[in-house]
Amino acid sequence: MSARLKAACKRLMLEFRWVQRRTERIARALSELEEGVTRFQEAFRLLFGPATA
Repeated sequence: MSARLKAACKRLMLEFRWVQRRTERIARALSELEEGVTRFQEAFRLLFGPATA
């Protein structure tokens, strides 16, 4: 494999790892947000009772 191709593959793998870490962080943040919304909904129901139609 040529040196240029090796260097390009290395850069590509570094970029892939960066994207993977970002994706994991976003997934964690969304999960935390979902938990926060659920807690807020539960607190709202406790304060104001179930929604009326």
